[in-house]
Amino acid sequence: MHTVWPRFAEFCDQHSRDFIPRSSGKRAQAMEDRQLHRRCADLLINGDEEPLGAALLRIFPDEQERARAQAFLRACLEDRWRPRGGRPFEQASSVISVRLRADATRLVDFLERGLGAQRDLVALDALADTFQRYQGSHSTYLMLCALHSVLPEPGKGFLERSSGFTDLLTWGATPYLRSFWFRFQRQMGATRVAIKTEAAQNLARELSETEDTLRLELEHVRARLAAAENEIVRLKEESQAAAVLALGIRLQERPNPILDQMVETLERLEERAENDGFGLSGDLLSALIILEEILEGLRSLGLRHFPQDLAQPLILTEEDLSRYQYTRGTPFRNPGESRRVRCLKPGWEVAGRLITPARVEEMEATTDCSEEER
Repeated sequence: MHTVWPRFAEFCDQHSRDFIPRSSGKRAQAMEDRQLHRRCADLLINGDEEPLGAALLRIFPDEQERARAQAFLRACLEDRWRPRGGRPFEQASSVISVRLRADATRLVDFLERGLGAQRDLVALDALADTFQRYQGSHSTYLMLCALHSVLPEPGKGFLERSSGFTDLLTWGATPYLRSFWFRFQRQMGATRVAIKTEAAQNLARELSETEDTLRLELEHVRARLAAAENEIVRLKEESQAAAVLALGIRLQERPNPILDQMVETLERLEERAENDGFGLSGDLLSALIILEEILEGLRSLGLRHFPQDLAQPLILTEEDLSRYQYTRGTPFRNPGESRRVRCLKPGWEVAGRLITPARVEEMEATTDCSEEER
């Protein structure tokens, strides 16, 4: 339900006395004119093909009363609804009725959109233009009558239950009605100044909301960019790891695994360099340096042998058998058992992915390690 009509009815109830004559003389004149005003308004609102002049002659047989009716209608038509080509009393009243009811319907639309639950500033601006055209008391009264005629339920019910609105229609086009629309406009906060102020506030709020939205979007973009960069790094690392893994497998699947041979050769050269007081010859020293650089290069690609210290005894559990080839020793029979082993051949891996397991054997085939050794 549109919220404007309860407020419109409330405005009429609160302020109808301001638009009704208070002095006895003006009230007497208004009482004399009000029935004539209402009959003229009904004639224009519910017009038919009968010429307006003929309708006046039929409705107001008294010449003086008819003259007053013509004066009232001229005032109404001067404000807004004079037919094109002049001579309004020679044209069918339906010509005026169509335009009048169309204006009233537009007014209903502007009021409901402009002053509804969600204020439409475009409709409010159009409403201000409409009110500007209905400043005369005659056009204001005629539009109030037309508004009641075209307004559907439930809006019409609010107006019919409003004693203030009923009084306005009853008392006719009093001179005080000329300020009706402006007073209503001001109370509803729909003057041009109020509209401009509200538009500026809405613009400031929208700009702030847009700024917040853009800031949030920027944060999302940055997060997505960081995620994309991380994904690129991950894919590169995975691609590199896969390539190094394939290389390691190829080197190790030979009859004499090349990686193992390089480690063994390096260890022998280092041992000889330590034990030989005269040091290594030039060729052997070059070979030592080359092997160290090759292994360092492989380590930089993520390819590593394990365990790092091949001479250090290890504590092996059943869970470690996926990485270690247990070549000789007491079998594992119960969960939680461990064996003290030495490494015979290093294992190789790339980024946690196994190339070849390390080969180990039990150092003391009949004795499990104590908890302290573990």
